[in-house]
Parts: sequence; structure tokens; C-alpha cells
Amino acid sequence: MESKAEQILGYILTREKKNISGQTIYIYSGIGECGLFKIEVKGKYPLFFVNRDSQIPKDLPIKERKNVKLTSFSGINVDALYFNLNSELYTTKNRLKELSIKCYESDINPEERYLMERFIYGSLNITGKGVKKEGITIFRNPELSPSNYKPDFRILSMDIETGRDGSIYSIGLHLTSKKTEYKAVLIRDSKKIGGTTNEYITFYQTERELLTNFINEW
Repeated sequence: MESKAEQILGYILTREKKNISGQTIYIYSGIGECGLFKIEVKGKYPLFFVNRDSQIPKDLPIKERKNVKLTSFSGINVDALYFNLNSELYTTKNRLKELSIKCYESDINPEERYLMERFIYGSLNITGKGVKKEGITIFRNPELSPSNYKPDFRILSMDIETGRDGSIYSIGLHLTSKKTEYKAVLIRDSKKIGGTTNEYITFYQTERELLTNFINEW
């Protein structure tokens, strides 16, 4: 179901790029006021810069060479080289380095550059139409801007102890958030009849029973 254009505050947890149909797509996933979200950005191209007087071989897979109003730290005017795919960027960068042609910012991942240029370091404001699918709100080419949003993260620390045969002996868990805190220790011990001995520790007679409870409860 598609919603009307709206503004949503969120926080990016992961970012990646994919090559689909000969084009690089940036994908950002996170959590925000709408719950889980995913942002897909199309139509943006990986790039790096070279000195304006650089002689670039014509057989390289460059989509466009463009004059930009930027200079190097030495004050030299530079051009931007754009690519359809990130793999083409790497091919060109390596070839130019072999030719001793200076490349600027060729080591910056394009999906990170896209956020940096908008001064987004985690928290952001999303403006656009979202489509709800399997509990995740998907935005395609929305407007992104920085914000100070801080989600209520739930952090789970987990410690698994195993025996020499690789079977699980115990699982220790500690879950924290702004409002709650839970602790639990699940222990396999065939000599115990099962059940909870105190606020945190619960015994199970088999590994299967321990894992079933872990999956169902956590």
C-alpha cells in the first residue's frame, strides 16, 4: 500500500549498492518513526575526480566527463568522471594509476558519498511516498536531509557456551533499551528436572528443548 508523500524521521543501520540492469542502485536500511524502512536510490552514478588537463584513454568505460567548480588541495581545476557501474569505476581507476594519472576520491564508496554530500551521518529526514511491504516501508528516490533523530535501540548481548562435541551447553542473554532490561541464562543439564531456579536461570534437559525456548522467546 502506497502512502502520500510525507516526512519521516529515521536512522540508517546498513547501506549497500547493487548492480541491477546495468545501473548502480544505493540501498539504505534502518528504523524510524514508521518502523523498519528501506530506501532505494536510482539514477545516481559512481564518480571520482581527475585533473582537468589529464589525458584520459578513450577506450575506458566512462559514462561522462564533466567540468565541475572544484579544485584539488593544490588549487588545480578538476573534472568529474561518472560511471554506470562501480566495477567500471574500479577498472578506470586502476588503469589511470598505471598511467600515473592522479585520481581524487576514488576510494570513497558511492553509497557513502551520497550520504556525505547531504551531511547525513546516521539520523535523517525522509521526504517521499512509502510503500508498505512485509512490515517494511520502502521509499524510492525520496529526498533525504540530516536530522537529530535518535531511535530507541534494543541491544541484545548473547554468549553461547558449547561442549567439546559442539553441542550447546548454555546461552546467556542480556537485552537493554531505554525503558526495559531483561537477563536470562538458559542451561542444558540432563540431571535437572527443568524449570527456573531463580529470576534469570532456567534449566533444560535437552539441547533441543533449550533451543526451542530460545527461538520462541527471543
